[in-house]
Amino acid sequence: MHDLGFLDHRMSKIAGCDVRIIRIGMAGTLGYEVHGNIENAHDVYNAIWEAGQPLGMRKLGQQAYMMNHTEDGFPQAYYHFLYTWDKEDVVDIYRSQFEEGDHYHLIETPNDFFGTTFHFDKVLNDKGEVVGCSSGRSNSYHFRKMISLCTIDREYAKIGTELTLVWGNEGERQKSIKVKVARFPYLNENRNEHIDSSTPPQYLCAKSKPDSSPPIRQKPAA
Repeated sequence: MHDLGFLDHRMSKIAGCDVRIIRIGMAGTLGYEVHGNIENAHDVYNAIWEAGQPLGMRKLGQQAYMMNHTEDGFPQAYYHFLYTWDKEDVVDIYRSQFEEGDHYHLIETPNDFFGTTFHFDKVLNDKGEVVGCSSGRSNSYHFRKMISLCTIDREYAKIGTELTLVWGNEGERQKSIKVKVARFPYLNENRNEHIDSSTPPQYLCAKSKPDSSPPIRQKPAA
């Protein structure tokens, strides 16, 4: 795989099963997808997991998987920026659960990508006018920030612009949260498309041989 360029792919075998390996992934950094027949899924998965143990492979779980949509720039239609949320306003939402009276709408999970519908919040300018919306809220442990995907009117689409996000449903106690327009993708180091894939360490099982078939190059759009 060390000669696979970004978006290139080739046929190979894992656990004796035919698979297609593609240099792409949801993590934003160097990653690969393995495609094959569903009946071979367990054998292929277990073989990859076993081979990855000496290299420190870990299971991160579903929450981390969905976090990639927001933090790492997994392709999203119509999104070109992120919002970063004011930490004191976020803490105030949690604090309200331990105070008398109505609390703010709960932030129950690390991100809002679960369930049958996506969560959207309106975003206002300093005049109280709706100028955008927020979705895909995620609590990024890596960056220690609450971030969300952003759609916004063009005149406010400048990194660092300060706006107000309204958290909570109509008819409930709502919280005005200070947000700033930020870069997208937010994870901007070691991007997959910029990594020299020949540099990571190579690991070959004693009985395995490197695949000599040439990679299939992604053709540029016409």
